Amino acid sequence: MTSCPVCRLLLEPAPIPEAAILACRSCGGAWAAAQDSRRFQGEEGAVAARLIRERFAGVAAAASYEGLPRFCPACPGVVLALSAQGPGLACPRCGGVWVESRDLAAMAREEPPAPEPTQDSLPAAPPPAPPAPEPSVTPPADAPREPPAAPEEEDVLAEL
Repeated sequence: MTSCPVCRLLLEPAPIPEAAILACRSCGGAWAAAQDSRRFQGEEGAVAARLIRERFAGVAAAASYEGLPRFCPACPGVVLALSAQGPGLACPRCGGVWVESRDLAAMAREEPPAPEPTQDSLPAAPPPAPPAPEPSVTPPADAPREPPAAPEEEDVLAEL
């Protein structure tokens, strides 16, 4: 019995002819042993992804499992790593490949389900508005005007 690397539930046979591919009903991911991992590449990968997603759409939110290690379903205790051969995570020991639901959606040329918002993914608050300009103080037209300042004494004497 093989367990899902993401949610740890039992994997079930996927509807891929002539391949031993297993899939998870809960998270929607799929596992292929090394000899079948080529089934996740190119046009054949798109067909396989569509067939898997029709039957194993996945109901669990991927964000629930984000950041947790993915262990190989075939090699107890071995952590899966990014695959250099194609999409998904590969086992460094047996060469099997795990493809998560969002990657299967991309392979099937579908829009992946929108991730659930987290505190880090929420949009930032808009910057504060600039302060309003201070209103200019213009006296009303009918307001009394101040008399002009009296000339200085020296100025008056200089004019004489």
